[in-house]
Amino acid sequence: MKNNLYIANHGESKGIDDIVRLVKYIFHKRSLNFKVSKTLIPNSINFIIEDFSNYHQIRKLIDFKTKYPNTKYIVILTEFYSKNILFSSLNYFGNIIEFPKIIFFNLFVIFIRRDLASLRFHDLFYALIFSPFILIDLFFHIFISLICLKKPNYLKKNHKILYWKVREQGLKRIYRLSDSYICLHQNINLSFDKDFEKKNLGVLYPEFNIFELKKKFLVNKVIGFNISGTITRYRKLWAKHIDLIILFFGLRNVIKQTSIPQTNIYESDNSNYAFSLHPPQSLHWKYSSPVRIYRAISFDNNIPLITKNFHQHPIENIAVSYNGIESLSECLNIYEDKNLREIFIKNKIIKYNKLAETNNNLIIKKIKNLFK
Repeated sequence: MKNNLYIANHGESKGIDDIVRLVKYIFHKRSLNFKVSKTLIPNSINFIIEDFSNYHQIRKLIDFKTKYPNTKYIVILTEFYSKNILFSSLNYFGNIIEFPKIIFFNLFVIFIRRDLASLRFHDLFYALIFSPFILIDLFFHIFISLICLKKPNYLKKNHKILYWKVREQGLKRIYRLSDSYICLHQNINLSFDKDFEKKNLGVLYPEFNIFELKKKFLVNKVIGFNISGTITRYRKLWAKHIDLIILFFGLRNVIKQTSIPQTNIYESDNSNYAFSLHPPQSLHWKYSSPVRIYRAISFDNNIPLITKNFHQHPIENIAVSYNGIESLSECLNIYEDKNLREIFIKNKIIKYNKLAETNNNLIIKKIKNLFK
């Protein structure tokens, strides 16, 4: 069977470029027949990076599987599903301000996107219970918007909650079509799929091209920190904190101010810094970000500085863990001393890569055996 990474379900490729390159490299390294396309291939293995919010793509995936039943879908899972007695969501980490909104927007999505889910009694019941909170929140939003001479837009204010709810419902719509899953984090679990454990092939670890890395790592870099990914308020606070440490310890003339993209989070001119800062998206965020660490080293060719080691993925141990001025000094030493740079690559990156190769060989073997 041919291996096809189908990406047409994503509006823009920029948001998934790192995952595409990660998967592509792992397959090509093992001399496997693999292509990336916006076309589904019949009677073949089609890998699909999760995001089933697009109505047209959902219909296309369903119809294609019906027409070509021997076609295999392996869904690459990137987000964290959670469920409690009141609601379910993607990437919800216990923020009490958000949960009434999740319940409300669940009902909103059911009415607007009837292709994704049907109305159940408890959906309406919980929405009615928490409707006073929504009305109060809506009132304050309108009030503050008018004071600031802005046009009220409650949906835009809560677009992330709405987005994750649509994406969750899309995943629940499609999961029955999936033949297998590949996860990018060990804490990903689709509890609504009773066959998840059986269908889960494992966690795919990013692998580094050591030959290319040795040539490009920290070459022609500006001494300073960049920050990538979704630029949240919490990440901006961490950037300000790092800048204050740089100022207080007399490094202002050595390390540039932390670079925060203003428009496009994947801007190429934000990658020429020697160091990258990796705080979680929020204070309550529970999981590490292996792909962001992979991007920093493999494509931005810089040293990742993580503000918290979650001890969930071996790639976290490559990064420098934040410990005040000492961690900034460690980054500078690696940048300035070629011997320390070589030790960093040997003791951290190459050591991790061997572990990743062993892990991924098992997954590739499962893929080969799955459809014999």
